[in-house]
Amino acid sequence: MKKLFVFFFALFLLAACGNQNHEQSEQEVFPLEVNLQVPATANPNEEVTLSAEVMYGEEKVQDANEVKFEIWKQSAKESSEMIEAKHKGDGIYEITYSFPEDGVYFVQSHVTAKNQHNMPKKQIVIGNGEKEDHAVQHEDGEVTRKGS
Repeated sequence: MKKLFVFFFALFLLAACGNQNHEQSEQEVFPLEVNLQVPATANPNEEVTLSAEVMYGEEKVQDANEVKFEIWKQSAKESSEMIEAKHKGDGIYEITYSFPEDGVYFVQSHVTAKNQHNMPKKQIVIGNGEKEDHAVQHEDGEVTRKGS
């Protein structure tokens, strides 16, 4: 009987230790959120601010591993320019940029933080450029347009 009691007591201790270690190793994981801020329009050679607010849950990320902005003119992604952003505080990373000529441009942030990567993209129309109209046909036949 005494051996049985010791056996169950030892089993209880092992189970309790196992659960405690499991609970300590579990941490709540949040998605890395990036709020990319790009003006809708600007003039050629006008300096504009491009920014990304980086959040992890309710936490403003102050120590992102990498925040870069990739910029290219419509139909010229192969000629894109990659610019490292500076941390301005409160989870805000930004650059200033002057677009050289009229046209439709794209700005995509590349953010790496908290072992995650997020790459939101936005469009900006410079001078007399026209917004690109993306028509998407879904499997059910419905057509939606983006960029208008």
